[in-house]
Order: sequence, then C-alpha cells, then structure tokens
Amino acid sequence: MAHKLFPAMYWEDNRIFDVEGQAWGVYKLPQFPYEFRAETERLAVSDRFERFLHNYTGKGMLLSLSKQLSRQQLEQQMRARSSHPVWQEHVDAAMTELKYRLAYERRVYLILPLRTSTANLRLDQLLTDSNAWKETLKKAGRQVMNGIMDVGQSALDAFLRQGTQKELSEELLQAAYSVDRQLMAKLNGAMSGKVERATPAELEWLHRKPYFRGIEEPQSVLPEQLPVLVSTKQNTTVIRPLRTSMLQIAEADVVEDLFRIRVQHPNQQTSYQSVMALSNFAEGIEDLGNEWLYEPLEKLDFPVDACIHFEVIPGHVARAKVHRKKGAAEDQWDELAKDGDVELDVEDGLADAPISAKLKEGMPLVEFQSFMAIGADNEHKLLEREEQLINQMDGYARLVHPQGDARALLQAFFPCFTGGVHSTWKVPAEPRVVACAAPLGTSTLGDPSGFLFGHLIHSGKPVFMDPERPMRVLNHSGSMALIGVTGSGKSMTMKNITDKLLALSGIGYVLDPKKDEYFSLYQRWEKDAYWLRYGREAEAAFTPFHLATDARDARAIAQGWLGILLNISGSREDRYAAIVVNAALNKLYQTQSWDMESFLACVARVGEEGENEKERQTAALIRRILDQFRHDPVAQCVFGQDEANHTLAEAKLVVQSLRNLEFPDRSMPDPDKWREPQRFAVSMLYLSTQIGLRKLMEADSVIPKFFLIDEAWILRSIPEGRELINRILLLGRALNLILVLGIQNPDVLLPKHENDDLTANLGWLMFFTLESNVQVRHAVQILHLPDDEDWQKVFSEFGNGHGLVRNPEGHVGELQVDLLPETLKEAFSTTPGGTETEGKTRQRKVRLQRA
Repeated sequence: MAHKLFPAMYWEDNRIFDVEGQAWGVYKLPQFPYEFRAETERLAVSDRFERFLHNYTGKGMLLSLSKQLSRQQLEQQMRARSSHPVWQEHVDAAMTELKYRLAYERRVYLILPLRTSTANLRLDQLLTDSNAWKETLKKAGRQVMNGIMDVGQSALDAFLRQGTQKELSEELLQAAYSVDRQLMAKLNGAMSGKVERATPAELEWLHRKPYFRGIEEPQSVLPEQLPVLVSTKQNTTVIRPLRTSMLQIAEADVVEDLFRIRVQHPNQQTSYQSVMALSNFAEGIEDLGNEWLYEPLEKLDFPVDACIHFEVIPGHVARAKVHRKKGAAEDQWDELAKDGDVELDVEDGLADAPISAKLKEGMPLVEFQSFMAIGADNEHKLLEREEQLINQMDGYARLVHPQGDARALLQAFFPCFTGGVHSTWKVPAEPRVVACAAPLGTSTLGDPSGFLFGHLIHSGKPVFMDPERPMRVLNHSGSMALIGVTGSGKSMTMKNITDKLLALSGIGYVLDPKKDEYFSLYQRWEKDAYWLRYGREAEAAFTPFHLATDARDARAIAQGWLGILLNISGSREDRYAAIVVNAALNKLYQTQSWDMESFLACVARVGEEGENEKERQTAALIRRILDQFRHDPVAQCVFGQDEANHTLAEAKLVVQSLRNLEFPDRSMPDPDKWREPQRFAVSMLYLSTQIGLRKLMEADSVIPKFFLIDEAWILRSIPEGRELINRILLLGRALNLILVLGIQNPDVLLPKHENDDLTANLGWLMFFTLESNVQVRHAVQILHLPDDEDWQKVFSEFGNGHGLVRNPEGHVGELQVDLLPETLKEAFSTTPGGTETEGKTRQRKVRLQRA
C-alpha cells in the first residue's frame, strides 16, 4: 500500500500525522558559524545539540539536507534585480560560471514525536468513516497532504479507493497543538532561542526532496505561510489553516537496483541516488576534530544529505540494555571470528563497556542510525561523488551499501519514517558522539542571492553578495573593510563591489588618495560620473565654510578642517590658536558670506581685539598660513565663492581624485610629525569626506548608496576623521549607505584612544595578503581565529583576491573573489598613468554642492 512507502497522512502547520496515529513536530534548527572559529566557539556549537540530547527522552529524527538551486532559478532571480546592461552582462558571465559550480544551501530539521494522550493508539481507532471527507477537511481547516512514492496521482486514487478516507479527531489535533507549544519552548532553551517551526512550504519540500536528489527541484506549491483562522475555546486560543490543500508530491518510478536507486520522472529526468549507512565508527569520537557530519557535508563540492534516527534512553534504563548486549556479543565473538565474519552489531556490542560507567553517573544513552545520500543526473557522476564521499569519511566511519536495502534507506529520509531500517546499523553511544559531529555547524558564507562574488576554496561552492541585505533583513550594518598589502587584490575587489552596486541602481562617492587608482571605475560609468580634482585647472574651487545649510553644522565642519590644518585639535590643542579660531568662527557665522575671504577678515578683527600679544601673534600667523593658499595651484581651491558652487546630485558616481596632494607616509602615523603640505592634504581628505557625505545624504533613502574611502588609515589617524567615519557608520542603515574602507594594515581597525570599536559596526571584513607578524596577529585578533594554525604562512600565501572573509552574520571562509565578466580583471587591475598630460585628459568641470 502507498502509505507503507510514505508514512505521512496529514499535516497541519508544522505538525505531521502519520498512518499510525502519531503526531510529529518539525522544527528548523539554527546553524552557527563553525569554519575558522576558535575552539571555545566550536565547542559552544556542539554543546547546544548535546544539551538537547541530555534533556530529551525518546525517539527523533535529524535531517541535514541540501536545497539545490538550479541555474534557471538563479538566473531568474538575478535578472529580475536590474535591467541595466552592466548587470545583465554580469548575469551572463555568472550563469557560465555556475555550469561548473553547484549552488545550494543547507537546512537542518529536527523531527520529534508529540507525546499526546492518544498518541499510542492506532490511527484506525481515531478515524471515522466519512462520505463528505473533503467538506469535513474544509470545515475543520485541515491542511491535507497525500504523497506517494511510485506513480503519483494514479496511486493516490487507488489509495483512496481502498477505503481510507478518514477524519482525524479534534482531540488529537488539539493535543498535538498544545504539546508542540511546550516542546518549542524547551527547544529554544537548549538552542539559545533560535529554533523555528517548519513552514508549510518546508514540509512540502521535505517530502519532495528524496525524489529529486541531484537534479533540479520543482518550485514549491505552498507559500511560506498560509492564511490562518484564530479561534478561542474555553480560554484556549487555537491557530488553524484557513483553507485546505491537496498536493501531489511527485509522479515518478522508483527503481531499486542492488545497491542504488533510480527515480525516473515523466520529463525524462532521472535522479541517480546512492544512500549509504554509517558503521564502524572510529574510537574516540567525542571531541573537536571528529566532526563526522560537518566534514563531508561542508567540505565537498557537491550536495550531501544526512539523516540520523535516534532514541535517547535514560541512563538507568540503558545500563541494563548495554550489559545484555555486551554479554551476547562476547558469546558470539569466538564462533563468528573463526570464519572472519563478525557482524557489525557484535563489534559495536563489545565496544559498549566504557559507556556503562558513564551511565551510572546519570548520562543518557543515545542509540542512533546514520545515513548519507547523494544524487546526480547520471550514473557516472554519481559513482564519482560516491567515491569522494567515502574517502572524506575515512577516519570517521565506514559507509556501506546494505544489499537489497536501498529502498528502505531512501525511505529513511522521509519525515516521521522510523523502524524500517535493520537494527544492524544502530549504534549505542553517549550524547557527545552525536553532538561532536557538529550538525549545527556551517561553513556557509555570503547571502542567499545577489551578485556572484566568488567561491569557497575548499568546496568550490559559489558565494553571493547582496550588499543591501544586512541593512534590510539582518538589522545590521552593510559597511565593509578590505585589508591587504599592495597587489593583494583589495582595490580590484572594491571596484568590483561598487560596480555591481551602480548596476543595481545605486549611487556612490569614491575618495581616491592614490594615483588615480579608480579612474578605470570612472571610465566604465563615464556617462553618469564626475571626475573631481582640486587645483586651478580642475576648477574645483569651493568654500570650506559653507558645506551645510545650517550654521551649526557648517561651523562644525569648518572647525574640524581648521583643527587638522593648524594642528590644534584633540591632544595637540594650542590654547591661543583655539581661542582665535573659535572667536573668528563666531564672527563669521553672524555674517552672510561664509567663505575664506570673510574668515580671514574675521581673524584679523580677532587679532586687533586680542587681549595680549600672544593672541595677536597667533591670529597673524593663522592669517599668513591661510592667505598663502591663494597662490598655491592646488590649495587655492579653498578660496571659492558661494556663487561658484553647483550640484553633483545628477551624478550616479563621483570619483574625487586627491593625487595632487602630498599625504603622509604610513610610517608616520603621528600627526605632530606631519609637515604643513601633509597636514593640508589630510585636512582636504576630511573636507572631501564631508562633501561626499552631504551629496549622499541628499539622495532618497530607498536608493542604495556607497561611500568608498581608500587608504582609510589616514582618516583613522586623527580624532576628527575617526569621529566622521563613526558618524557615517551610524547613519548607514538610515540612509541605505554602505561605507567601503580600503586598508593596508589591520591595526587601523583596532580601537583607538576613544575606545571606538570599528569592527562591531562593519558587516563584511575581507583580509587578503598580509606580510608582517604584527599585521597577521592583528588579523587573527579581529577575526577571532583559532590559534592552532600557522597564520603567518597562510596570510603570506594569499593574493589576487584570495583571502579570509567574514560576512555580517559572523561566518568566516576562505574565498577567491571572481570578477565577472572576466574583462573586469584587466580593466580594474590596470594601473592608470601618472603623467600630467594623461591627467589633463581626465579632467571634467567640477560641480560641487552648495548646501
């Protein structure tokens, strides 16, 4: 009969009712970062599941399944994001890349029986005949699921003709609902409050998955959430589906070969499957380094599904059982060993002795059966994957094909299927053996969708990036920092990310203190971009005293600029210079003209009114320093008039070139040692950051924005710059703004004197090539990497977009950035010319915002 192949009869919300009248709850478990995590963090992941096993008694199922994403589904999602030719070009290249890289996501589910007062009764005792079966289901608000294994709708019709049209009792449904609520609370206690109930769409997928392993999966029929009806009866509130649904799970022929399975679909697709049982577990599997589930599921370049059927037995009950099994095994050993044919359960029985001592101390016993399944669209590929999986499991356990049991092992992956697999594969163990498999650990990196950013080194799994997702979905900052020495691929990666943001209808501002490093990005978007440069020929004159409409904001910007320029801010404060500047600014913002000429006049008046000679001398010195800028070909830009300012609002991209300025070297981080031209350069970087922020703040918050600051260490070296960066980070989510920082030395991210924690406000962190021991030590500290690796060697071997990446959810992975289309590699890695003649060809008339 069909129900013997497919145990589920009905489901409601996350609750499944099988043919035996047992109610089951299906729960989606959280997955935690595991790769490149410190030992304490990895232990915490396995401890969560061990804590659950210690506090649970009874049977259950753990399913760790891969949801394979087809190229067609991915292409449809990606093309819908933007119609821009640059984006469509990327999608074309990504689809070519995904021919060779499988995209899939892992989902982990726990399926537990809901112990109701009627759960031990057979279904035929709880069901009653009903001629109006469908009408009854509608009235009761039931969600009906009928699944068959072999021949789809025809088998369903035959199944119904056998007189099984029944109705579940209201008592059982209500009891299951109540138990589910209690169990959910206990699970959240063990799993740190991150357990979710499976949705109707997920239950549909769980039942359909075994038919489509290794081939394209059909779209879900059910939505993630169904309309519900809330009713209250006797002070009890019940939530039920508003309508019923009847589903055809699959229409296929399941053919059992000697060791494997073929699932043949009407569309000529065939899923070739290999389902194997785990046996002969290695001794000493109870600690870190023995992740017998995590390793094959996360490190191979194809999807692997795993299933564990388990029963947790209290220690006092299990102790007698272990003694009986051990005695029986000893009696059989001599006889079987003579023929060299010792059964696996005998070997397991002899290994049970050490468990007895722990059972006396109250530890429960876990008896479990483990299975792994792989699939492919042809037999040759299946056999290749099978060999890789067996090799990956070497040292943990032995994977075997039970002869003639392929069908039973396939059924083991259906929710609520228990008891159909021979007890030979049952292993008694302490809870730690199951927990150390790290079923809740994941190496997942990146976002579910977005642009194709790169691939994981070990598994080859593609990594997507959706720069807006941290702000829209995760309630987190979307800002990022890229760290690496020159030539590591840092700048190329920043251009790639910002290029995709522009293609997704974003706008951006780039601060380029290098030798026109970002001219290639400007060229790619030239029709919608401005190239800005300070100096006489660039016509970039503006007033640093009128970068905001509000006098208070404008004054704060001007005071920050003067503090950097005159070296009078923070710990470097000169008392008389601060008095003169403050007094002059007070006078300036009481006038109508907020420009350099007016400020110099205010400084002169302050000097004339000075109470002592020191004030008068200081005012004269400040006037002399500022006045000399009017004759400098670059510095004269600060003598612009209000009327000369225009708007940048229509530009999608503004690249601010600062190549004409002399910045201090990284070996001189102390501002007190900077020369006057260097202080001017840093002060102009500060002003440029303010100009860029004002432009981006004017745009609609719906529009994605980025602010790229290369050589961010310069701003981080001064209090005014740190304050400004922190402000941009805090405004990020409200403005839909992503700050992109380019850094060569990781110590720039470490807290400074103000105890600012920059890394806490960053989503993505990308570490490429690092050379010195100090750099590597700081990177290890920031990423919280384990200390059991030669990180100096690891980071020195990175390069060309290869490095360690942390995403906003805390996952760390070894990634290779992929620039798609490949023409970007040449475009973005080309060093622009540095001659003055070449520079002139890049100049465009500058339009700076008057606030």
